Amino acid sequence: MTDPEQPQDGKARADQPTIVSDLGKQAAESAQDATRATQPMAGARTPSGLLDTQATLVQGASGPPKTGKTIVTHLHVDGDGPGGSADGTHRGQVWGDFKLGELLGRGGMGAVYKGLQVSLDRPVAVKVLPENLSANENFRSRFQLEAKAVAKLSSPNVIQVYGAGVHEGHHYFAMEYVEGEDLSRRLRSGLKPTFADTLNFVTQAARGLAAAGELGIVHRDIKPANMMITGKGVLKLMDFGLVKLASEDHSLTMSGTIMGTVTYFSPEQGRGDRCDQRTDIYALGVVFYELLTGKLPFSGGDATSIIYQHIHASPKPPKEIDATIPDDFQAVVLKCMQKRVEDRYQTAAELLSDLARLEKGLQPAIALQDPQALRQGATVMRSPPFSQENRLRRTWIVLAAFAVAVVATIFLANRTKPPMASPPAVTPTGIPTVVTSTAPSIPLVIRPTSRVKIDDVRALVKAGRLDEAKRSTDAALSADPGDADWTKLSAEIDADRGAILLKTAQDAFASGDIETAGGSAAAASALLHDSPELTKLLAQLKEREGARVQRDRAVKEAENLLAAGEFAKAEDMLTPLAAQTPGDQGIDGALGRARAMRENAETIEKAVREQLTNANDALERKDYDGALLAFTAAKSFDHKNAPASDGLNRVNAIKQKISEMRNAFDQALTAKDLDAANARLAELRAIAPGSATLVVAENQLVASRLAEDQKRRQDEEHEAKVSGEAKRLLDRIDDQGQDLSTLERDVAAFIAKAGGERPERALLDRRLEDRHQRAQVAKDLSALDASVVAKDAGAIAKSVADADFAQALVKLGTYKGLEFASTLIDFIRQEDKATAKVRIHHALAVFPARDLVYLYDLHRDDTGWRIVAAHLQSP
Repeated sequence: MTDPEQPQDGKARADQPTIVSDLGKQAAESAQDATRATQPMAGARTPSGLLDTQATLVQGASGPPKTGKTIVTHLHVDGDGPGGSADGTHRGQVWGDFKLGELLGRGGMGAVYKGLQVSLDRPVAVKVLPENLSANENFRSRFQLEAKAVAKLSSPNVIQVYGAGVHEGHHYFAMEYVEGEDLSRRLRSGLKPTFADTLNFVTQAARGLAAAGELGIVHRDIKPANMMITGKGVLKLMDFGLVKLASEDHSLTMSGTIMGTVTYFSPEQGRGDRCDQRTDIYALGVVFYELLTGKLPFSGGDATSIIYQHIHASPKPPKEIDATIPDDFQAVVLKCMQKRVEDRYQTAAELLSDLARLEKGLQPAIALQDPQALRQGATVMRSPPFSQENRLRRTWIVLAAFAVAVVATIFLANRTKPPMASPPAVTPTGIPTVVTSTAPSIPLVIRPTSRVKIDDVRALVKAGRLDEAKRSTDAALSADPGDADWTKLSAEIDADRGAILLKTAQDAFASGDIETAGGSAAAASALLHDSPELTKLLAQLKEREGARVQRDRAVKEAENLLAAGEFAKAEDMLTPLAAQTPGDQGIDGALGRARAMRENAETIEKAVREQLTNANDALERKDYDGALLAFTAAKSFDHKNAPASDGLNRVNAIKQKISEMRNAFDQALTAKDLDAANARLAELRAIAPGSATLVVAENQLVASRLAEDQKRRQDEEHEAKVSGEAKRLLDRIDDQGQDLSTLERDVAAFIAKAGGERPERALLDRRLEDRHQRAQVAKDLSALDASVVAKDAGAIAKSVADADFAQALVKLGTYKGLEFASTLIDFIRQEDKATAKVRIHHALAVFPARDLVYLYDLHRDDTGWRIVAAHLQSP
């Protein structure tokens, strides 16, 4: 496969033109399972190099995480395999006003050709949606939205769109062709921007965002790879394939996928919250940070850890990486990267005002309005006042990381060892939630608790199946910790389990099994508080064994609890021991680990609760894309979370239903059954009001109706035009002055142009035949005139079947001085019968010349037309 960022011949060339839009690359990145990170850039200003880590979070992708170059999917262009052509299948074709040339690049979402706009004779880049994706509503909608959004923008810092259309089923749009390369490639090629260069790049990008902001457009994927640099140093934003029109509430997100590049994610993107232009400002702040320091603020081995850092962690202040970075530059960067959207620049225009002050050598105004807000936002504006605090923070981070590593090691070591008389490890299996169904009428809010389920768990307690009951209560509380009924039931189960352990310990002590008694008593101490019997037993064990043995047993039991995930119970057990034995490093260390792991578990649990709440709220307002993002985020924090899994199943089922409705709508449109299409649209409006799918479908229906009306008008105009031409031909055929051979050629040309099925064809053919037969009758009458004058009775008899009229003509020929000439006045034919109106001019030597008008009844046989009857009309 070919990397869309590389030249087609695989060789790097300085003059290689880069395509103006690169959504294909992003779609290919989104098909990865975790992250894509490039190697450090050669020649970067910092020892560690400039990292271009681009991690994309995807749920549902198969296979292990992939790193290295982007792997793209087939794009309906040749050249994907051996023997293929790198020129693409559409080279040389003309689509509307655009002629396609060489293939510039390709990816999972589009192939881009260099082309020519014929009418204006200017170069363009034409993005073509692959044929296999054109049938996919989600992809097609994103493709159309990209063209629609960017076409509205008018800024020298945004790639311009010239036109869009469909050619033989291929969706495409033509864009401004730019000679240059994207900022990411320039950085990887060794570009080391000065502070002035950095300010210039960021300012130009902010101008592009300001233009987008005026139209309510949010890019949502600002990064160096989406910033094209021309040969003249002009920066142009490109690839609005992930765009969201804030005013139209479009959210076109692939099923099960968080769209975007996580190394530039805003906190609200990571949480699955609604985005506005402040999201793009955060991402531009990350780019600013990267250009200044040569590093990304957050990196990690997987997308989840990077998103977590964007939401919760503090970026290292730029000046701590490079002390030469101006304080004012740092202030603007950190203002952009505030965790809370209200603490950032509120618009790109505000950011531009501070950037303009930096360019003039002045301090930023907005960034320095509220230094306390910067500090509260978990970032630092100026390093000296907070340098000691930063050092302490880093020290605690290192210690916390060390503690997590130690706990992980102990956990792995104890996985193979059965705990001593301790409760089994709790693995939340979840309590059944609302049954997933594709029917949209089922309530969409997923709640994990109900009275019936609690009664089921109490039945387990009554049956003595305490471990099963405990797992169920833990699962319920992980989804809703504030539920008083489940909290009370969990405490009751702990008390019962503790009582059983205490009884086991007492029996073992009475029988002399001190080891079993000590283990069971230690386990019971994590469940029972203020138990006189347990206190007495512990005192007896201490007296029998000694404090050291009991201390070791308690520490070991605490480690077992940690390995089982019961961090709070381990902390409860170790806290009194630490108070009793101050300075005991083993107990203090175990207690510290327990606290750290409990706090981390609570943080994750809180994050999961927040995402589930966001997801349920999104479902209630039928924002399925928002729900999908939130459920996906919850599952990324806790992959075993049952409500998140059920929610993803529910959303995917609904989105599948929407897709089926959309397919039915498309089929109705294809069949030009607008009534059926309108009915499908009403169903879609009921299940997904305000969605991008609905908006696109409504626009398509309106366009189809307009197209049908226009086609009807065109058909009517065409019919009137053809009918008029046929009438004029008929009039010419009736005009005896018109040349018959010319008429035949004109009628043949008309039939060839209008089609052989035209209803006028039969009439035209009949009229032409009438003209032919009229000419034949006129010729026959001339022959009859000659026979009369020549007194040829035999010839007269062949032409005239009316015996009386034939005899009269023969007799007339016997007179001297005969003049006889017939002129055909009119001719009406019905198949082999006809009526001819004839004027006869005749004279005799003894009779003056005169004209008579006859009506001849004619009949045609194998010999020609014969007069079967003659009727005198006027003397």
